[in-house]
Amino acid sequence: MDAMNAVLDDSAIVASDVGNCQMWARTFRRIATPESFMQSGVWNAMSYGLPTAIVAKMEFPERNVVAIAGDGAFLMTSGDLPTAAEYGANVLAIVLNDGAFGQTYMQQTNIYGHTYGTTFKSPHFADLAKACGCEGIRVSDPKDVEAALRQALAATRRQPALLEVMVGEVPYPKV
Repeated sequence: MDAMNAVLDDSAIVASDVGNCQMWARTFRRIATPESFMQSGVWNAMSYGLPTAIVAKMEFPERNVVAIAGDGAFLMTSGDLPTAAEYGANVLAIVLNDGAFGQTYMQQTNIYGHTYGTTFKSPHFADLAKACGCEGIRVSDPKDVEAALRQALAATRRQPALLEVMVGEVPYPKV
């Protein structure tokens, strides 16, 4: 979120999916205008980020528009990437890849002491983006995130872009 705040100006629009990315984004993303931060609200519908960002970009073509999602939620609407490329909705999709439905993993661990059906093998999202006619960038070192964000945002002048951020295992807080 610090890197996003450093790179995005106050006119940028961020559409957040649900889960851990939403918790981080709504807590730490700077919000300057009524439409600068979009989330699905109380319904917490998974896969909200990318389609919402595409619509926002078509409504506000002059503004930077970013979708942020975990890998589980992004998998549900990854098929929208070629649509974004076809229609020139040059959004930046940030995928936080931890190979899990992170918030469900945390809740099952905290409540039951074990998990079931919450981890999976994600595809290489940066390569998937390239196959869909988008720019694809993958980072695994936190010190590289800000530069990669700048590179991906610059790419949106020509085409949609996806930044895949590999997220290591982190301790989840008890809820």
